[in-house]
Amino acid sequence: SLANIYSQIKEHRYAIKHFKKALQCADQDLHGDIHIDIAIEHQNLGEWRKAISVLKDALYIKPSNESALFELAFCFDKAGEMNEGVEFYNNYIDNNPYSVSAWYNLGNLYHRVGKIKNAVTSYDFCIAIDKNYIRAYHQKAEALASGENYADAYEAYNDVLNVEAKTAYILCNMGECMERLGEFEKSEELYKQSLEIDPEYTDAFVGLGVLADLQLLPSVAVQYFEHAVTLDGYNIDYRLLLATSLIKVEKPKEAEKHFTIILERDPKNEDAWEGRIDNLQRIDAHEAALEALEKGLAIVKDPTQLLYQQVFSLLKIGKEAQALDLFEQLLIHTFDNSSRLID
Repeated sequence: SLANIYSQIKEHRYAIKHFKKALQCADQDLHGDIHIDIAIEHQNLGEWRKAISVLKDALYIKPSNESALFELAFCFDKAGEMNEGVEFYNNYIDNNPYSVSAWYNLGNLYHRVGKIKNAVTSYDFCIAIDKNYIRAYHQKAEALASGENYADAYEAYNDVLNVEAKTAYILCNMGECMERLGEFEKSEELYKQSLEIDPEYTDAFVGLGVLADLQLLPSVAVQYFEHAVTLDGYNIDYRLLLATSLIKVEKPKEAEKHFTIILERDPKNEDAWEGRIDNLQRIDAHEAALEALEKGLAIVKDPTQLLYQQVFSLLKIGKEAQALDLFEQLLIHTFDNSSRLID
């Protein structure tokens, strides 16, 4: 149709106009689908409220419209109206208590607003209605993990394995749960099982690196983080973990190389600036640290920690008066953080 052509060439206003014309002559059975087409055009324009209104109309026409239920949850999220979405789906469920899609999207919205218990309950209703609704098992486990309920999250991931085959992703997540619970041996076993399924699964290498670091084995951690960076050199978090571990094994030049790469890609990365300065200070390169600090302080959003590092380097090069003056200012404005330097 002409509306679809306009949509394909990204003339979304014209697409909406012609989809509305199509409503006037289309069979009643097609009205719900056309409303979804119109809503998607509003989404393409970033008009989330208009999309929400049209999708509600689609559900009025056909309350069991699965596509409308999912698109509507997406729009509530993008519009930042998660609480309104929660209210809508609760009202919808009052009239459609066996709608798996409604319970699922309600769970996702509860998860987004941080109501983990409510989210888990919603996913449990999904599973009670349809034991093969696999995505609810996944979301339940991830909600529990995000709420730091790692024991229950581990069991929820186990439930996933009862309904689908093992994946590197699930085993890695289970490994992280065990890691957070201090079960390092079991965690390592799961991370390695993840790599047996997918030898290039970077998160498993990162998990093994974190485990090694927690067990005070920085050389081992470096090896695992190097694997992760080799596989995904654009991931800043992986490279930051590697750089930090290189400091611990006293390889400052290699660490500096990685901090430089990170800051070229993300100049406002506070962790990278703090790590870079720490690296320079550990080798007593305080002039270089102060030069780097001048650049970092002009860029980062929260310079507090960098200012403490500046105090330290000023003291080390004999500029006590300047250091103490800066420290006094920090005490006035960030008294609660002053113990960092003292410690």
